[in-house]
Amino acid sequence: MKKRGIRGAAFVLAALLLTGCGQKKDTNQETAQEQQVQKSSIYLSQLDVTDLVELGDYKGIEIEGQSTNVPESMVDSYLEYALSLQSELVPVTDRDTVEKGDTVTIDYEGKKDGVAFSGGTATDQNLEIGSGSFIDGFETGLIGVKKGETVELNLSFPEGYPAEELAGQPVVFTVTVKEIQTSVTPTLDDEYVASLGIEGVSTVEEYRRQVHEILTRQVEEEYEYQLQVALVEKIMAGSQLQEPSKELQQKYADVAVRQTEKTAEYYGMDLETYVNTGYGMELEEYQTQINEGAYDAAKQAMLCKKIADVEGIAVTDEELEEAAEANYVNYGFSNVEDFKAANDMEEYRDNILLNKVLSFLVDNAVIIQPDQGAEEIVEEAKEAAVIEETTAETKEAQ
Repeated sequence: MKKRGIRGAAFVLAALLLTGCGQKKDTNQETAQEQQVQKSSIYLSQLDVTDLVELGDYKGIEIEGQSTNVPESMVDSYLEYALSLQSELVPVTDRDTVEKGDTVTIDYEGKKDGVAFSGGTATDQNLEIGSGSFIDGFETGLIGVKKGETVELNLSFPEGYPAEELAGQPVVFTVTVKEIQTSVTPTLDDEYVASLGIEGVSTVEEYRRQVHEILTRQVEEEYEYQLQVALVEKIMAGSQLQEPSKELQQKYADVAVRQTEKTAEYYGMDLETYVNTGYGMELEEYQTQINEGAYDAAKQAMLCKKIADVEGIAVTDEELEEAAEANYVNYGFSNVEDFKAANDMEEYRDNILLNKVLSFLVDNAVIIQPDQGAEEIVEEAKEAAVIEETTAETKEAQ
């Protein structure tokens, strides 16, 4: 798996904007009121940055914007992706040999110097031929193999393979093809759309319109986010900041780790397994990058707090209560009391404050609009993430 970093502006600002909200407990677990809420040791709203930040210009900053128009080609891409999620594997009946694009069910055992190596053996493994999931030569070596046939593949692991004992080493895989299947994708027609059970959507035209609306909303949110990132970077460059305290840095490191832990839990993994597979790195390297990102996040938080102080931006108790009332359902809680009991509300206040400051910066920026479309926005934001969010939102409507 390709290693991907977790630092950079996107990570830093994400750390600033995390709400830190917990998740609703199952009925057979302790209630939200009884559970232990992890409290922060320092709150931005209470931090005195008078002597820590010397602001440069932060209003009237010129920043390049982008069009948020969603082209029909982007809707097409989503619909194609959504249909692919509904694909079903069916046995191939008109031939008995493997072709590119097939999904095969295989048993395999890998050996180095005649000895099976860790992680090199599996049974009833599904593999799409041509997906690039296995090392070079494995998938192409199965093309033309018959169902029920066993073959030996003499291959070598790449030089940069994460498992050092296998990197660049010759190995032999013994592979048995047990089943050959092909993917069948539904046809996008009114009958298919009606089968989705989306309220108020029963035709292809209505489905396209709904997807366009969702994508537009997400592209606009991503556009706003990118403006915030760019503005904070520019203002940081023109300001002078003292070193953030270790306590403030730890605050944002903890926020980032908790978020990763929640994601890992969603996928049924522990933190170390998720970091290994999702980021392609060891836990120690992950923690190093988290700490580096938390340092940047702490400095950006100090900057935002200074702007809040100068501009008189604050979050009143009434605003905090209104935000909780408006958002508790979005976090899976049945009532606002459980939401408040399960979360550090002062941390929640901090994040509302940061959002208010960032919105203030965007409102007071000079945005230059070039002639660009939504493709550029989505490309920078990783289109797959937008599409996956759209899929989830569409499913919620079903």
